[in-house]
Amino acid sequence: MRLALCLIVFCSSAVASPAEDLRDIPIGVTSVPGLVESRSIVFEDEHSDPYDRTNLHGFNHAPSVTSLGDDRVMCIWFSGPFEASVHQLILGSISKDGGKTWGEATVVNDTPHVSDFDPAFVNAGRRTLLFFSNGRWETRPRMERSASGRPGIGVDSFHMLFKTSDDQGRSWSDAREVGAGPGWNCRSNGIRLHNGELLLPTHHLQDPFTSSVLISSDDGQTWQRGPSINTPGTTGAAEPSVAQLPDESLVMVLRTRDGNLWLTRSTDLGRSWTEPEQQDLPATSSSASLFCTSSGKLVLTHNPTTPPLRTELTLRTSTDGGQSWSAPLLLDEVQPPTKDEPLWSRQVCYPSVCELSNDLLLVVWARMALGPVCHSGVICAAHVRLK
Repeated sequence: MRLALCLIVFCSSAVASPAEDLRDIPIGVTSVPGLVESRSIVFEDEHSDPYDRTNLHGFNHAPSVTSLGDDRVMCIWFSGPFEASVHQLILGSISKDGGKTWGEATVVNDTPHVSDFDPAFVNAGRRTLLFFSNGRWETRPRMERSASGRPGIGVDSFHMLFKTSDDQGRSWSDAREVGAGPGWNCRSNGIRLHNGELLLPTHHLQDPFTSSVLISSDDGQTWQRGPSINTPGTTGAAEPSVAQLPDESLVMVLRTRDGNLWLTRSTDLGRSWTEPEQQDLPATSSSASLFCTSSGKLVLTHNPTTPPLRTELTLRTSTDGGQSWSAPLLLDEVQPPTKDEPLWSRQVCYPSVCELSNDLLLVVWARMALGPVCHSGVICAAHVRLK
């Protein structure tokens, strides 16, 4: 009965109304970036009890999305009974109609005995690169060293890997290590720079977190890490997201702990970065997405809520490279649990963005309910038409 209550509360609190209702903006806000044209569910599993032995894919989190050409798009995320389970793997789904409907989810990577997590794409023309990390937090059964000799538990057990596809995500190469070193992780999609180099934002999982980028000048054969990016004290600099502006400069946003978004810039293709600056934008401690459209608009999707809440997900645009931002467009919203509900939190978080056509975006994110006997994660999607 307790599990059933968890599921009912979660479903009733989620924004499940038609797209027209999602266009409603708070009174007094007149300048918004666009309209939510449609929405869909990429993946949802009926399970939510992390102790259920039949639960393999009830918890789904950290989606990333990319265009594969034509009307094909791919969404990918990590899935398991709960976060950090050794049964956690990477699932993916392909849409052939630009994200209106989604195909059956399939396993893209499942490394035995460890957790696969945080997948991210780099779209490199005809080739698609898929990055992810794996490692292990759990200590039982005991695993002191892996077959490769790396530590079996903790931050030093986590390594980044990548696969490639030359057929629009229908098949993937074997995974191989990026060579970033232990403890480094990716979260947001990377980009192909105007000069043809590939750039992937990364961060180190040791607290307080440090961010950086990986750069490849040979189509992903080898990677070099850029300088470390930090914020003052224990604010942290995690889960960076990067976009390249029309003038070829780079902008990066950072996940921090102080309730605000932080931003840094590079004018030399990621080889150096300015000191991060705190922005006048509220942000909980969560992953944000930064994306530059083909028309040069900078798009920010994030949680503008007070830490630790992740109950609102919004989208803003900038036409001056992030110097100023539009009013927010509400994408999704959930209510925090009441004191009588068997939940710790409800969340709408971890967005990712791709462009389908000129100023038509596809946004994906996770909608979650978490509690002692409820770990539910649904992968959601919406089309946003920018004004």
